[in-house]
Amino acid sequence: MWRSLVRQRSRLLPAPTARVDGQTVVITGGNRGIGYQTALGLLQLGAEVVLACRNEQQAERAAGTLRQRTGGTVHTLTCDLADLPSVAQAAGEISRRFPTVDTLICNAGTWAREPRTTPQGHELMYGTHVLGHALLIQRLLDLEVLVRGGRVILVGGELYQLATDCPATPPYKGAMGAWRAYAASKLGVMWLLAAYTPRHPGLRWFAVHPGTAATGIGSASRRAGGWARWLTLTAEEASRTSLRCAVRGDLPTGYHHNTLGHMRLAKDDPAADMERAQDFLDEVLHHINPYR
Repeated sequence: MWRSLVRQRSRLLPAPTARVDGQTVVITGGNRGIGYQTALGLLQLGAEVVLACRNEQQAERAAGTLRQRTGGTVHTLTCDLADLPSVAQAAGEISRRFPTVDTLICNAGTWAREPRTTPQGHELMYGTHVLGHALLIQRLLDLEVLVRGGRVILVGGELYQLATDCPATPPYKGAMGAWRAYAASKLGVMWLLAAYTPRHPGLRWFAVHPGTAATGIGSASRRAGGWARWLTLTAEEASRTSLRCAVRGDLPTGYHHNTLGHMRLAKDDPAADMERAQDFLDEVLHHINPYR
């Protein structure tokens, strides 16, 4: 992971140029950071973009700026990934306003230095990165909104390799407690990819490592104006992996890295445990079923 961080600026893969005119793309957390830049890139390539965001006012401001910059079509809707009823309501609104969705980009993320819980009592990062996005995916599957051949892109992170499990209540122990909890939630994202892919083969499933970017999530990115500036990516650079998976027709499904491209996971990689991934998705579905 350290080598990946050091080389990410020199070996960053290029932005895609393929057109996606007329396609509808839903992006969670699209009002700022990597999500905003992903939305901008998709609009420039012809997509119609839906920003699904927690803060309605911030989403509207971002949408207005995106319209001015691109002349494209941008919609907004309220979706708090940490609050499962909000997610269920957002999925229903998507189905009413947009009968079909070509691509869903599960981009929204959060960081908790200390233990915090969602309104339903789940640890915040697990609740947001795993449960919230799983419910959004599942509701859109149930409502038959995601078109056959469409794409689901889960924004993960290379830090998942630091985890061996994704518990619903990760322990915050020691100076690295928050980092371990974050890594565990990103392993959960990788297990969602592994488990959903064989269950719904009519869709194209991706998880991406966008790179380490100065987006305001995590203490390192907040200090990027100092020693880390030469290591971290801009939000635009970090959006390229999601964009590539959203528009390129020649990419294989699976896990894509911002400098290494499509990754074939080693057998001992924690994300490669298919049996654990399937059990994990069943556990997640148990948590979210009351809100479906």
